[in-house]
Amino acid sequence: MSTARDSRIELKVGVLIVVCLALLVGFLVVLGGLRSGESATLEVDFETSGGLKVGAQVKIAGIDAGRVEAVRFLGGERDPKTGRPIWVRVQLSLVPEMRATLRNDATFFITTAGLLGEKYIEIDPGAADASLPDGIVPGQPPMRLEILAGQVSKALEQVNAILGDNKEGIAQTIKDIQSSVSTAKAALEEGRAFIQTASRALGIFETKGVKLLDVATAAIEEYTPGKGETGNGIRAAVASGRDVLAGVEKVVGDGTQLGAIVTETQGAVTDARLMLRNVDGQVKSVGDQVKGVLTTADATLSDGRKEVVATLQKVNEIIADVKHVAGQIRRGEGTVGALLMDREMFDDARELMKDIKRHPWKVLWKE
Repeated sequence: MSTARDSRIELKVGVLIVVCLALLVGFLVVLGGLRSGESATLEVDFETSGGLKVGAQVKIAGIDAGRVEAVRFLGGERDPKTGRPIWVRVQLSLVPEMRATLRNDATFFITTAGLLGEKYIEIDPGAADASLPDGIVPGQPPMRLEILAGQVSKALEQVNAILGDNKEGIAQTIKDIQSSVSTAKAALEEGRAFIQTASRALGIFETKGVKLLDVATAAIEEYTPGKGETGNGIRAAVASGRDVLAGVEKVVGDGTQLGAIVTETQGAVTDARLMLRNVDGQVKSVGDQVKGVLTTADATLSDGRKEVVATLQKVNEIIADVKHVAGQIRRGEGTVGALLMDREMFDDARELMKDIKRHPWKVLWKE
């Protein structure tokens, strides 16, 4: 009886052990990322492992695609094919279907899952037409916060040194810029005033020119036969002279008639002289008005010429100030010149900003 009971207990214990072993194997498969079937192998060279461990995930475009099989330190050995030094070589095991999606310009880099998560390899599959061939490919090194912090510290020290050594130059540069701005503002104000003065002068000239044209038009109409009294008088005098000449031709031999014709001709000549005097007076009046308009226009243009000369002198002063400031910047004088001419500082700042934009979380976490 006890033997049968012991046998059942042993059977139950055996079943429990088998179930536990099965669960253990299942956990190992899940946690270890083991995959059944074939896998594609690919080797990637990095300058540093960045804390990457064997068994770490490999993702393509954020999707799980395999795991890290091995991480080997080669100590700077040169690749016989490429000639570049190799420090760390990582062996990847990828799903064949996802391995086939990698292009010739694929990028491999080590990153972190989350802010403080484990390291894994992320692969950008690329967009080239040709597929990625089998073999060894170079990878992008991970960002190292200690190096970044050292570069930032060095850049800050350089900025402090520049600011400390160029206080007077900075102050002078600011004063020069303020002076140039003030001069430019004053020149603009004077230019605005000159434009207003020139506009008023043009308005006056236009008004007087219109009046002069009106006077000339009236004079022309006055002296035109059939329109003005003076023109009609001239026409009448010409007609009278023609009549006199016709009479002379007919009665040349008759002295009495010839005397009467001479007398009539003298009267016509006298009338013509009176008309010509009136015409001369009116022409003189028109000439005086034209002369007055031209005198006013000449005075206005003379004043405008003086204002233009003064404005050009101030513009030349502004250009000289701007050239002085540009020369200081080109020679590296002052803070602005030092910042623009120091290529190393500019490159460090640019690389720092690019890295912070790509991995802003690394400012809070250090390897």
